[in-house]
Amino acid sequence: MDFLEEEIEFTPGPVTEYLHEALDPDAVERLAQILRTAASPVIVVGTEVARYGAIAALERLSDLVDASVLGEIKGADLAFPNTTPRYVGKLTASSPALEGADVVVLLGAELTEGLAMPLPDFGDSLVVQVTVDPLALRRQYAGQVGILSHPGRLLDAVADRLAEGGAVPVSSGGRVRGLRERWEAGREALRSRLLGEADGAVSAAHIADLIHRLGGSETIVVNQCGSAEGFIDTLVDYGAPWTYFGLSGKASAQGWGAPAAVGIQMARPDRRVIAVLGDGGFMFNSTAIHTAAAYDVPVVYLVLDNGGWRDVATVTGAMGSSLGEPGAEDAMRWTFRPPIDHASYARSLGLKSWRASNPEELESAFAAAFAEDGPTLIQVASAMGDVRVFGQAFA
Repeated sequence: MDFLEEEIEFTPGPVTEYLHEALDPDAVERLAQILRTAASPVIVVGTEVARYGAIAALERLSDLVDASVLGEIKGADLAFPNTTPRYVGKLTASSPALEGADVVVLLGAELTEGLAMPLPDFGDSLVVQVTVDPLALRRQYAGQVGILSHPGRLLDAVADRLAEGGAVPVSSGGRVRGLRERWEAGREALRSRLLGEADGAVSAAHIADLIHRLGGSETIVVNQCGSAEGFIDTLVDYGAPWTYFGLSGKASAQGWGAPAAVGIQMARPDRRVIAVLGDGGFMFNSTAIHTAAAYDVPVVYLVLDNGGWRDVATVTGAMGSSLGEPGAEDAMRWTFRPPIDHASYARSLGLKSWRASNPEELESAFAAAFAEDGPTLIQVASAMGDVRVFGQAFA
């Protein structure tokens, strides 16, 4: 069946849209009224918030109305720091924050980014869409209120309006604290599970720990590592929007991570960029590391070597396809035969490189790479446990 041609019955509900380019006072008043009376508001944050410098405005308003904050599931930029107490995870169809929510604000967020995941069910929540893109309003979801606006200006104006109207009757904050604690517990459970299934190899949890201990909070992470992408996204603390660049569910091209890391490092010479790449994704654009060597751009490349395009086989298997059965990976040429020597390849292009088959070797190589002034590459023996956990989560 061609789903693009399939006809469905759909009758959108009533919607009020504010489409003025200038800040509309009616839109400000409406959103202020909605949030003033909300008991359990949730704000879903998209990449527009960081791109338009609206994080501070969002922090101010979310504190004022006691809102929990969810991030887009596959955003190219860090929409909201995950170190902020109001951050309670990514938007999924089963996000705990949606349970009991009476207002959901989609703030520069689309719903295309879950890839094969179902759309969230907002239930009886009043849904407000805020975006700078007029085409995004009602594209995937028809909320009850749509506002076309710069996010920072709108949020500041709404916060000012709420302050003018006196104290906002909010809860004690227990709901948000509970959701945050639940997210943190889930993150720790994921970390423990990955470490437990590593079998002596290197898991995403080991890499996240090293980024914290040796890279520090000033490190910039470029995250394009296939089946481990969601783990690096979740397990690393990102305290500022410029510390993370990841896979976009809208339009990421295969192999974007290696060349993007060069540009990001050149734009931020005061910081160190770590590009965490899957070996399959790296193969799409591996020659980009020659540019890093030619211009002495000190990116630290981590190539997670699990021998092929494992996420492809895992996803197809999780979807019930015979392509996920044993032997299918080799038949489809999704495994690299013979194995690829990424470290020698990098060395031939002018980078210093190492191989790390266990966490101890990775820590030593990681420290050595950070001590270099030029680009480096570490070929990491990536734990197959990461792939198993990814497949189970996807299913």
